[in-house]
Amino acid sequence: MGLASEAQWPQFRGPDGQGNVAGTRAPYSWGEDDGVRWKTALRGEGWSSPVVLGDQIWVTAAEKEGPEAPGEQGTVSVDKVKLWAICISRQSGEVTREIPLFEIDDPERIHSQNSYASPTPCVAGELVICHFGRNGTVCIDSASGEVVWSKAFVIDHYVGAGSSPIVCGGQLILVCDGADRQFVVALNPQTGDEVWRQDRPPIRASNPDMRKSFCTPLALVHQGQALVVAPGAQWGVAYRPEDGSEVWRYDHGSGFSLVPCPVSDGESVFYCTGFAGDAVLALPLSGEGELEESAARWRHKRQAPHQPSPVLHAGRLLMVSDTGIAQCLEVESGEVLWKKRLGGNYAASLLRVNDRYYLFSKEGVATCLNADGEVLLENRLDGRFHATPAIVDDEWIIRTNTHLYAIGAYERI
Repeated sequence: MGLASEAQWPQFRGPDGQGNVAGTRAPYSWGEDDGVRWKTALRGEGWSSPVVLGDQIWVTAAEKEGPEAPGEQGTVSVDKVKLWAICISRQSGEVTREIPLFEIDDPERIHSQNSYASPTPCVAGELVICHFGRNGTVCIDSASGEVVWSKAFVIDHYVGAGSSPIVCGGQLILVCDGADRQFVVALNPQTGDEVWRQDRPPIRASNPDMRKSFCTPLALVHQGQALVVAPGAQWGVAYRPEDGSEVWRYDHGSGFSLVPCPVSDGESVFYCTGFAGDAVLALPLSGEGELEESAARWRHKRQAPHQPSPVLHAGRLLMVSDTGIAQCLEVESGEVLWKKRLGGNYAASLLRVNDRYYLFSKEGVATCLNADGEVLLENRLDGRFHATPAIVDDEWIIRTNTHLYAIGAYERI
């Protein structure tokens, strides 16, 4: 549905936006001294995932200036932040461009577990879109490194930005769910011109903290119709990407601060309902208008993730809670097929690689499971996983909190 491009990993969670990788010969096992083709230090910090366009790997990063001052609800503030786009050669690991984008004095506070560069870039043709929430959105020409356009949608994130941009139907889609106002906007990716803007449905909660959200939307096609499914505080909504009109909306309750990206099997969509919601629910894609509460096929209320996005394959939904409870649900019924405790804490999203599943902990351990929940491998790197890796051809592109790695085989493009 996007613009034609050479991007092999064009957005958060890959080509389908759902973390599925099939037909790859990327190695199942790896480590600091096992299979690393190159390892490159990155400036600053950022939880944004890598995207891959031809021989280019793009990430964003933030450099903070001044001491971190603690605030309410686990937040911190700094004197200044500098925001960067970084391009790395996939072949050599060399940093080929470091493009300064913004310098923000007295920036909005963020949660101590967040970064000022958490949204993942996306690729539209030969353009790379870097998004930093209220601090700005920039379009870069990948060939020249020049900034094509720049703009900002200033909302109050409360704890920093999180939602990543996507391209659907040739349009750049941004979900702007602030504590103060909530809307979805579509831009022409080549010019930055606004194509449409749609306010979110009214929210019952009067507490601004319970009105914000951070979910990356999912683009899909249902019965020949392109849809953008964008869960937020209280509501899950499906939009038509061409004009922003609503197809359906569903009141999922009091959940807010949604982070995990939805997944879909083409007939239903599955999403986590956030803090206070504490559930995973299944909704049919065929609804219209405001759906009744009974429209949900099922709702699972135990150990729902607040940060890591799940994966769905072959009738199974596999997920991990922030504190390491992995479980697998049968898609048809919502029945728990298995559940087990893993070590560590989790923020990065899951990947399915052929018939195996990878879960990436903040402690730098990538646990490999089969569909029945058996631990097959534990792969370790020196660093923490906040970003979700990319897999291109037969190679892992992995970002830790300090470095970018290439692991596996590389064929010159």
